Amino acid sequence: MVWAAREGGQSLRPHLLAALMTASMDGTHPLHAAARTTPELLERLDTLATVRDTSAAHARRRPAPPLTVEQRLSVISAVYEAVEALHGMHP
Repeated sequence: MVWAAREGGQSLRPHLLAALMTASMDGTHPLHAAARTTPELLERLDTLATVRDTSAAHARRRPAPPLTVEQRLSVISAVYEAVEALHGMHP
């Protein structure tokens, strides 16, 4: 997780954990404010991490099956929700 915070590598979950740790200590962190206004944001980000990790080629011999239309729409929706919440905008 420290490496993810410093270097930018790894999967999404270590980045989320590093951001959460920072947000818990910094009331001005965008994730700190977003958690108050959009409590389901972390669940949506976890869903993104699951889709990303499932579809990524992390030491796979065969590529993962393509995402369904429903999965793609869910990912797109989650990304927009995260961006809006982290920028303090509300739908």
